[in-house]
Parts: sequence; C-alpha cells; structure tokens
Amino acid sequence: MTPRRLLLAGCLTLAAGLGACAATTATPDTTPDTADSGGAASGDAAAAPVPAAAPVAAAAPSPEPVGTDPETGETLTTDAANNLPKTIGEKAELVGGDGTAHFTLSVARIRTATACPSRAGGTAQPENGMFLILDVTASLSDDVPRAAGGEDPYMPLVADAFHIDGADGTEEGTATEAAWGCFEDEDLAPAFLSPGDTAAGKVVLDTAHRHGKVVYDPEDNGGWSWDY
Repeated sequence: MTPRRLLLAGCLTLAAGLGACAATTATPDTTPDTADSGGAASGDAAAAPVPAAAPVAAAAPSPEPVGTDPETGETLTTDAANNLPKTIGEKAELVGGDGTAHFTLSVARIRTATACPSRAGGTAQPENGMFLILDVTASLSDDVPRAAGGEDPYMPLVADAFHIDGADGTEEGTATEAAWGCFEDEDLAPAFLSPGDTAAGKVVLDTAHRHGKVVYDPEDNGGWSWDY
C-alpha cells in the first residue's frame, strides 16, 4: 500500500490502509572501540598487548517530541517503542493540517478473561494464556478521501492491527483463531472503518501477558499505546 500522508500531529498517517509516522530515533552505535592489540617495542622487549575495550551496551531509545496537541498545545512525546501513550478513555486523534480530526480511537476499558462466549456455541479458551478484551470507539471522517489525495482510505480495527508490549519488553502478536471466535458479531467492533463510519464494540486479543501495553500499530512503525 502506498501511504497518502495527512499529517504527523497524531503520530499516525492515513493510507489506503494505515501507515504510522512516529518520530524516528537514532540507533546508537554499539560497535565497541578497540585499541591496537600491540604496541611499539621498547628496546628488545615488546610492549604488552593493550586489552580491547569492553563492549558498550546499547542505550534504550529516548522519548522524543513529535508534535503538539492541536487542542491543548501540549507537546506530544513518543515512548521508547515509538508509540504515543494514551490513557483509558482518552481520545487518540489523527488530525489534518487544518486541525480537523480525521480518525479517532478511544479505549474505554481493558479487561482479562480466561474464556469467552463463542460464536460457534459454548465457550472459547485462549491459546496464549488469557483473552484481553478492549471496549473501543472509533470514527473516520467522511472527508478523508479529499484529505488523503483522492484515495478511499480505511482504518483497521481487527486484532491484527494491535499487539502487546509485555512488561518484560517482548512484543507479542495477539490475533488467534480462539480470539477471532469470541462474541457475536453485533458485540464486536467492525473489522474496518470506511469514510463516514463511527462504531463501537469489542476487540479481543489473546496474550500471555497479564500486564503490559496494548499497542495500535497496524504497520508496525509507530502508533498509540495503552497501559493495562
């Protein structure tokens, strides 16, 4: 997909899907500096070898300002994974250069469950350890095609658009067949939003992490995150 950029203020860009545009951080140079292993001879005796310097550990990426909130004027800063942190109930917005919010996403609730009602009947069991159930509300403005340069963008709300950053620093995909089978269609958020759509519903993830961050980042290059 070829991104049709709208702007960076929300740290996401609309595409004919979605591309994200969190600020990039420089990758630290972790190549250890080493001294010559030998020195010049003094008389008949050669100088003792100089030991190589110990490898330098890579520094974690620093939070980096990426823009300003168009409503509050607050500086927007990404976390170490290049995502904009959001709180439960806070609206995440992708705004255009004219200040118009073209895409909004809020997470009203995050809860864990050891089983869920299955569309096939009975209950479904998680494959990774527990279900993480998000109650989300999202909207995509009807003037997005104009703002996106004539394309007809959509925004995904499927489990594949999310992942988990565990408290131990690992990144985990959360889309499983078990999670896909949870709840009736009318209880779930739609798979995609088209221009002019507003929707609310559940998104079910399947995770091994009881605590961590839920990340909305369909293109895996920077999005929004919520602690749970």
